[in-house]
Amino acid sequence: VRDDLFVEIAKAVKRDNPKTKLSRNTLLARLNRLTSTARPLNQRILLEWLIEKAHSCKPSTIATYHSSLTRRWLFATDPCNLIALDAEEFESLYLALIDEVKTAKAKAYLAARLTQLHGFGVNRYGLMPLLNSIEPDEDNRKHTRAGFIDEALFAALLTQVDRLQDINNEEKITLQTLLIIGYRCGLRLGELIKLQLDDIEQSGKGWIRVTSNAFGDIKTAAARRKVPLFSMLLKSELAIVNQHFMLARAKAGNKNQLVFTLGQDSHRPIDQFLISNFAKHVLRELSGLSHLVFHHLRHSC
Repeated sequence: VRDDLFVEIAKAVKRDNPKTKLSRNTLLARLNRLTSTARPLNQRILLEWLIEKAHSCKPSTIATYHSSLTRRWLFATDPCNLIALDAEEFESLYLALIDEVKTAKAKAYLAARLTQLHGFGVNRYGLMPLLNSIEPDEDNRKHTRAGFIDEALFAALLTQVDRLQDINNEEKITLQTLLIIGYRCGLRLGELIKLQLDDIEQSGKGWIRVTSNAFGDIKTAAARRKVPLFSMLLKSELAIVNQHFMLARAKAGNKNQLVFTLGQDSHRPIDQFLISNFAKHVLRELSGLSHLVFHHLRHSC
């Protein structure tokens, strides 16, 4: 089905005669005919976005969009429930696609098209908005794969949490623990903020169970997993994490209590944007690299 749509769009954007330009009206009529077939969401988003762009772009531009984007988008999104993906998962998916193309110019072009396509999906179908730009800046073009956060940078990040003035000591420990588990165990931000105390095994290994619960669903079978915690930590980090767990369990009314909360509402997950924004700004300020974001923590474990 995925390849069928690629072929159908290719036919729609193709000139009937190499010497004659394809008219906008002809292109729109062809693309609109493709919408009469029932399609999965990822195909509808792509097709409807191309139709919207065809109202203002030349047919040759739409043909270029198709050749550069269609197959990549369909291949990457076919296994996904797009409505259920969080911002970090979209960003990871898009950055992986961008990383596959070779030149800086091609990376920038693909990033711009993915940004436009995603924005269309947000507006029309309610996809989760991106928290960070996926478009490479001058620094990112020079460091397209430099998303590794080393030990020194991570230690500096934890130190910056200690220096925050607007949260109390208990909240600092909460934030540090969240960052530590993300960095050492490779959990996504969306997975971290919905962890419940019952997902942390009280044993010498401290296994973390990543699974669906009342605060969110696991998107794929591969994402459902168990991760060892304590064996991954430095001694200083183990002390922070154990202190947080002790405080969290002491306050919890039951084992379904969230592992991470800030403020008075202990039944509401931490705002994902606040954590993402904090990590992004601090990592960039400390490193001088303007492309680092939260998800680079999990790719450095």
